[in-house]
Amino acid sequence: MGCIIATAFLLAVLLGLGHAQQADISLRAKWPATPLLLEAAEFLGDEDTTSVWKLLEGWTQGRQGGGRDSCRQQVISSAAAHLSPSATKVMQMALGTRQYSSRLELIRTLAANYTLPADCCCFVDLGDEVITAAAQLEKLLKQLQPKADTGVVLPQLFAFDHLYQLPGAQADSGEGSEAASVAAVLYGPIGAACVQAMHRTLAAAAQKWDGADGKAKLAYAYRPVLLPGCKAVDECARWGVGGNLQLPGFGVEMAIKNMEYSALDDAKAAPEEAAKEATLPPAGSAAAAAMEAAKASPDGAITPDDLESVHPPTPLTAPLEELDVDEEDMLKVRRVRDLGLQAAQLISQAEDPLAALVEVSGNMPGKAAALSRLPVSPGLQQELHSMSMFPPGSNYLLLNGKPLETSSLDLYALVDLIRSEVRLAEKLQEAGLHSKELSALMSLRATPPDEDSEVRLDLISEEHLHWLNNLERDRMYVRWSRSVMDLMRPMFPGQLSRIARHIYNAVILIDPASASGAQAAAAVLEAWQGQWPVRFGVILVPQGPSGGDEAVFWSRLSLSQQVAATFLALQDLAGTKAALQFLAYSGKVPSDAGDESSDDLAALLSEDQLAAGFNAVWSGLSEERRKGSPAQATMKQVVSSGEDIIDKLEAAQEFAAAKGIASSAGSLWFNGLLSKGGNNWRGALYMAIQGETQTLQEQIYTGELSDDDDDLLGAILELSSALPRFNAYILNPPSADAAAEEGPSQVAISGSSSEQASWRSLAYLHSAGTEEDVKAITHWVVGDHDSKGGQALVLAALQYLAAPSAEASRVTFLSNPSDPQQPPGIVGSVLHAVMQLPSRRAKIVAYLRAFLGSLETGASVSAAVALAEAEGLNAADMKAALAQNHQSVLQAALTAQIALCRDVLKLPAGAAAVVTNGRIVLVEENLAETRQPLTAADFKLMDLYAGSHQLAAEVKKLLTAAAEAGRGPKPLTSGPQSDDAVKAKAGTEEPDSEEDDSELTHRLSDAALLASSVLTAAGGPDEAAMRYHRITHAIGTITPTLLGFELSPVGPIGPSLTLLAMLNPASRTAQHVAPVLQWLRDSVGLGMKVLLSPQQDLEKPPLSSYYRYVLPDKDGKPPSASFKGLPARKVLTLNMDVPEAWLVEPVQAAADLDNLRLGDLSSPLDARFELEALMLTGSCVATMAGSKERATPRGVQLHLGKGRDEHLLDTLVMANLGYFQLKAGPGVWNMRLAPGRSRELYAIRSSTALDASQRTSAQGNDALGSQVPVVMDSMSGRNIQLKLRKRPGMEAEDVLADPKGMEGSFWKGISSLWHSKKGSSQVVAARPAGLAPEDDPHTIHIFTIASGHMYERLQKIMVLSVLRNTKNRVKFWFIKNYMSPQMKAFVPHMAEHYGFEYEYVTYKWPAWIHKQTEKQRVIWAYKILFLDVLFPLNLRKVIFVDSDQVIRADFAQLWYMDLQGKPLAYTPFCNSNTAMEGFRFWKQGFWLEHLQGKPYHISALYVVDLARFRQQAAGDNLRVVYEQLSRDPNSLSNLDQDLPNYAQHLVPIFSLPQEWLWCETWCGNETKADAKTIDLCNNPLTKEPKLDGARRIVKEWPALDTEQRAFTQQLEKKLAEETQKGSASISMTDVQADLIQGANAPAEEASGSSEGHHDATNEASSSQATGKAGRQQEGGLIVTNDDSDSDGNGVDLRDDKSESDDEGSCGWDGGSTHEAAEECSWDAGADANADDHEQTLLHEEL
Repeated sequence: MGCIIATAFLLAVLLGLGHAQQADISLRAKWPATPLLLEAAEFLGDEDTTSVWKLLEGWTQGRQGGGRDSCRQQVISSAAAHLSPSATKVMQMALGTRQYSSRLELIRTLAANYTLPADCCCFVDLGDEVITAAAQLEKLLKQLQPKADTGVVLPQLFAFDHLYQLPGAQADSGEGSEAASVAAVLYGPIGAACVQAMHRTLAAAAQKWDGADGKAKLAYAYRPVLLPGCKAVDECARWGVGGNLQLPGFGVEMAIKNMEYSALDDAKAAPEEAAKEATLPPAGSAAAAAMEAAKASPDGAITPDDLESVHPPTPLTAPLEELDVDEEDMLKVRRVRDLGLQAAQLISQAEDPLAALVEVSGNMPGKAAALSRLPVSPGLQQELHSMSMFPPGSNYLLLNGKPLETSSLDLYALVDLIRSEVRLAEKLQEAGLHSKELSALMSLRATPPDEDSEVRLDLISEEHLHWLNNLERDRMYVRWSRSVMDLMRPMFPGQLSRIARHIYNAVILIDPASASGAQAAAAVLEAWQGQWPVRFGVILVPQGPSGGDEAVFWSRLSLSQQVAATFLALQDLAGTKAALQFLAYSGKVPSDAGDESSDDLAALLSEDQLAAGFNAVWSGLSEERRKGSPAQATMKQVVSSGEDIIDKLEAAQEFAAAKGIASSAGSLWFNGLLSKGGNNWRGALYMAIQGETQTLQEQIYTGELSDDDDDLLGAILELSSALPRFNAYILNPPSADAAAEEGPSQVAISGSSSEQASWRSLAYLHSAGTEEDVKAITHWVVGDHDSKGGQALVLAALQYLAAPSAEASRVTFLSNPSDPQQPPGIVGSVLHAVMQLPSRRAKIVAYLRAFLGSLETGASVSAAVALAEAEGLNAADMKAALAQNHQSVLQAALTAQIALCRDVLKLPAGAAAVVTNGRIVLVEENLAETRQPLTAADFKLMDLYAGSHQLAAEVKKLLTAAAEAGRGPKPLTSGPQSDDAVKAKAGTEEPDSEEDDSELTHRLSDAALLASSVLTAAGGPDEAAMRYHRITHAIGTITPTLLGFELSPVGPIGPSLTLLAMLNPASRTAQHVAPVLQWLRDSVGLGMKVLLSPQQDLEKPPLSSYYRYVLPDKDGKPPSASFKGLPARKVLTLNMDVPEAWLVEPVQAAADLDNLRLGDLSSPLDARFELEALMLTGSCVATMAGSKERATPRGVQLHLGKGRDEHLLDTLVMANLGYFQLKAGPGVWNMRLAPGRSRELYAIRSSTALDASQRTSAQGNDALGSQVPVVMDSMSGRNIQLKLRKRPGMEAEDVLADPKGMEGSFWKGISSLWHSKKGSSQVVAARPAGLAPEDDPHTIHIFTIASGHMYERLQKIMVLSVLRNTKNRVKFWFIKNYMSPQMKAFVPHMAEHYGFEYEYVTYKWPAWIHKQTEKQRVIWAYKILFLDVLFPLNLRKVIFVDSDQVIRADFAQLWYMDLQGKPLAYTPFCNSNTAMEGFRFWKQGFWLEHLQGKPYHISALYVVDLARFRQQAAGDNLRVVYEQLSRDPNSLSNLDQDLPNYAQHLVPIFSLPQEWLWCETWCGNETKADAKTIDLCNNPLTKEPKLDGARRIVKEWPALDTEQRAFTQQLEKKLAEETQKGSASISMTDVQADLIQGANAPAEEASGSSEGHHDATNEASSSQATGKAGRQQEGGLIVTNDDSDSDGNGVDLRDDKSESDDEGSCGWDGGSTHEAAEECSWDAGADANADDHEQTLLHEEL
């Protein structure tokens, strides 16, 4: 009882604390805020495009009243009138997050391209003309002749456009606009009178110009936008605008900083010491005594008696200063151990546990002292035991079984997911289901598929399956066991049972001329030599035409066929091993580019590689094996001398086609099961063995397999009903690659809309004896049944139904004639008539087979009726159905079927297909893919696919069980039923005992069809959810008491969503996730179960940071992160936690955000960040003509532009996943292949950047060319897939290969240039006009990074030292992400004053690369991981310089130095300071062994030959090594240094002369005089403050420091004066205001970092030395910052645009030592006063 009371009072204390210091952090977009009415319209458009027009027509002018709340309610209620209650709740979430503001900004940028009157409110783009008045529009439309060919240039339409639909027309997906001969786009805001008038005119014209009877067709689109000069809308229509948009959806961390190395400015030293003394307890106090006791203790620990003296049960009247102690040294292991348990217990017992979770996790450093004094309930351990299946500290978040990423939960992605789940639930409701079944159906996506749905293929062939080994006969296996029972014995992990029986059989399909074929052959040989217990076989799948005339056969064979023929010839002469060695050796021969076996699996081996591989094998054969052929024979000669080689080759191709595997080269079939090999054959083989072993063990255990089976493989295939034929097109699984045009499409079959009602009345055929069974699978056989192809398809379906294996399916036929205007022929009429027969349906299959078989002898109505009578059908009914007077009924039914084909299935006239539960298998595409027509066997494959990927069996099982429980589906309705309505009907309507069972069966089968199609269209089985299936089930079965809580759903969304969470309350994940859960509960009434999984026996404080996650305000106020109660004396670092797609930067902050000590500030901190860019990311794959294999086109260069500016940004494709990224903002962009090698070798084939209609129109082309449009309209950025195709004749070319050679490049001879200039003081000649700095070999490029005000001070000094000693032109590249607003404002002025050029660059950390959590390590990673993509692609060389270095030499010496072909150059660590010998880790242990005599280099200064770095894919290699090492917390202690040194065997390093980097820590004073640079390394022995060391070590440092400070103060004074005068010569911005404010505010120059950089693409701001025009680097393009940007698109790529643009504008940019790094220490007593007040209350209550 006492424990509960203590918990309650402690909670009250924790939740009611006052604040020591405050901070407010906000994030704004670069575009103006948008009206919520228009955002609501965009939401409606995504739900149902007709709703937009209803809102536009229904909103009336004059809504002025009530202010913010009233307008908000008017907007919501107006939009809600067109939505369901659930969708309305989702809309409110979308409006709160401002999710559609980015799309409205896109539309605004499009509108900005037009020249319009200043007060224009709306206008219409007709392509050739822009109309701004309704009367003018009406007049112009009348002048246009209503003909199909108007000659008008059509404006471009996009997928986001709202296309006007004629009343009663099917909703257009965008394709309909292509047929339009006139297009009109209306721009303007809802509520404007001009919009209403123009809309009426355009709607009338669209109805008049409908494309019928040769008339023109008008495509009318609406783009909602509030133009800047528009005043003609009411207050509520404008509500939400004002200033730049302030955003939610991000987190802010205030991390307590490690101050081990004091780097404070000497001017601030006194305040620091005073602050340190202020943290000590008063002398003579109990707290002071306890600290003295701790110091006297051998281990420094606090004993229980000591704690009692510090925290006695003091009455409330005791003075608080008595307890005002710094607890940093008191919260030792003994106190921290149960902190997680104590937090979980307090949260669970709170009145509002979710609010308590938010409060405690977000303020853990300030709450921990009080938490640690809470008694732990004994019941906690018992409840923890019930959760023992989860590791302590686990974090999971599952929505409807789908796992969400807890470490980086994206608010916008979450809203999208909730929306899709609500939509899915509403679709499923159309099946008339109860809520219980609704939830169960949605959870089926997490259910693993039935093993019976696995596809096994019988590939056994004596002629075409080439076995390498025989486990049962070969001598090498003679000592192995011969009993399959040994497979039942337990084995150690990784071990395989050695059994000399064919229980494991691996067959690999090989295109022998491909790189993947060579890899596969090498893998098979390696595994065989390693004595894997597997029988290995190979089937050749050569690509190419028939061999042709024997006399000239060789020249007519494709390369693939030539290699296959050589393989067969070698096999005949020397066996399968020699033939495989030929392929394996060929793949290992270096290519022309100098690379060994290519990662490009689709690439063909060159003829030279193949010849070399052949010679290596042939020369090793004995004369006897060569059978008289010479030792120097060619492949052609060997093949020519072989017996029937060409016949064998053709037979191999025919076998591959007959088995359906002709396009499956590169696949692994293990015991008949398909498993992808890719480039990791060893891993794929091992996984296949592991997956098959359990199945084999079960079969052995049941006796289905035994030692008595002579042919074990045959027995295995028979047990699994292996198929005789494969069809890659049918079995092509759903792919995340939405750009993949291959494979069938999936549609959702709806039960609501009247246009789709025709499918409900369809009659079906069944397998004999199964007519009354509920069917999980429905096949619609679509085609022109009066054509030969259509009849063949019908016959295949009938043959399938005649087999017993069709018992789970039903079949019907849909007519889709080539000419819908023509009456149906005899076959179409008979099909329809026979399907309408009321009885004897079991005989219809046999009748139709006989009827189709009789067509060769002619067909007539009388013959059809006679045959019906002969087959036992009702001839009278058949005759009546075919009678002339029944033709109108027939025509009406066929018309409905044609409408179903057009409107639902989107099939063109005459198209033939089989639609299985909504999945459309096109006959024509199947034929092109497999070269075989669809057969009865293919229908069985469709059944298997439905079982494995369409949830068919699971849906049927669920619905049947519900029907047996009296909850069967009601007849499908014209709209979704509410759950209450379903319950009411279920409770009042008893099952009709006289109801025809067949009717219920039909409804259940229809419901199964609908549910399966809807679930599959929504994604089908979710692989991630299936992986988490057991976790979902386990969390669902736990009932929390002391370690969790449950919240019931409130509102309409409840039945649609099930949220399960498991959180460690003292984790960063809980800090991020808990506020989101609270928002979901409060905003939409989401129910949830939350389990708490605290870590036990903690050894250190679990959290060292305060955290806030910014969410929409329920009252619509601008969102921001508000901190109260932060420690006043501790140094904090502010970190932004933003979505993966966001790139943000600080734009206003008077204080140093890297080193915050809030007690030094005179007012609460106000920091403002800006959304600098939305990321366009993606992956790129490439194929070659005639090949299905994909490869990563590493090194391909991409340009991104807009309008006339084709090259605003650039990047290259990484080998790692084919990844690329580019900065962008809302707008319509164009992505292009860069001119040069990329465009010469590749063409763009397809992309997910295209909308559906664009992809459809592009499918007929082999490639789109060199560019693709990209629409950026989402707050989640855009992730696309880009599919390239090698151009003909370029198949063997490598994009990274320099055809001229590096030695012939522009940079050749730089070294000789330097030698010719040595000793000369001559100044380098001026740069030629028009030559960019990146193309100038004499401009020295330096990149650097600094974090924090003090390091920026050092950075200024470094820049001055470079300029003082270097004669060449210099350009500095500043890593922008960590620059303070003050420094960004300062650099342009410094550049102008001192005459250097500069650019800001940045790169966004890719989501797929393992992230670092500590800021210092992130900065280190940026120094090395992204060098190939950080800079513009035309920059060929760069030098990195740490900010805390002082340069003493001319950098031209380093710039022109010959790096001897190596991509990197570093200076080795000094060895001359013997006092540091114990710290030289590279001389001992792991590093000594790994380096193998190579030096360990320091990373404070290095040179990067970017040209070679990119050409050698060094960046890709470094990222691979990083991924391998970074997940081990003990690896890469000093990341930027360890990584290149570890990888220097892979990425070679040129060692610079020792004098290029001197630091006192490692180098002796005797070498100091020769130092060309001096680095201020941290010293782990002395821990001397950096500024003290700088003055002592570097004699010129004080003068340089004085110079930069004087310039900085002069600039600050000038800006302040001009601001007071209102001068326009230098525009004042937030950033420059901060620069001025920083002169007066006590900006804490504490520890920072100069070793790292951040993320984005290539983005930069630069200023020439002349100061005439700033120059902006956006991924390679230099854009002059003058007034020439007349695009009108509102996009400004200048980083320093704030100097000339006002706030309403929209600008889019597009130490070095290796001492052990300690974790940032956490201050448990950061808020000692508040904690001690808690203690007093707690002790008094106890």
